Amino acid sequence: MCYGLTVMQPVCVNGECNVTRGHFHENLDCDEIYCGMGGEGLLLLMDEDYHCHAEKVKCGSVHYIDGHLAHRLVNTGNTELKVQCMWPSHAGHDYKRVEDHPFAVRVFKKNGELKVEEE
Repeated sequence: MCYGLTVMQPVCVNGECNVTRGHFHENLDCDEIYCGMGGEGLLLLMDEDYHCHAEKVKCGSVHYIDGHLAHRLVNTGNTELKVQCMWPSHAGHDYKRVEDHPFAVRVFKKNGELKVEEE
């Protein structure tokens, strides 16, 4: 089992909220767990047909990520977003698949309000 802590700064570039690269697992039978440890954000999930949905992440939230879903984090708050991650060591990471078929959802802050835009 692998463990990690993602810490994301509350920055925006051209209004777009800070986002992780995102990935599928090489072994799609490997699920993952995310636990919100601080701050607030979104967990973006994309299925194998490239449809997206989001879950709110905050301190104390727990998120089960099916191995068949690509996933990435977005810091939507004004403080660091901290998320503990746990996944099987044989899961692998497939970043190329997300590069070839990017998430169709982008998150922006405009006048202090979140705007989720689908492409």
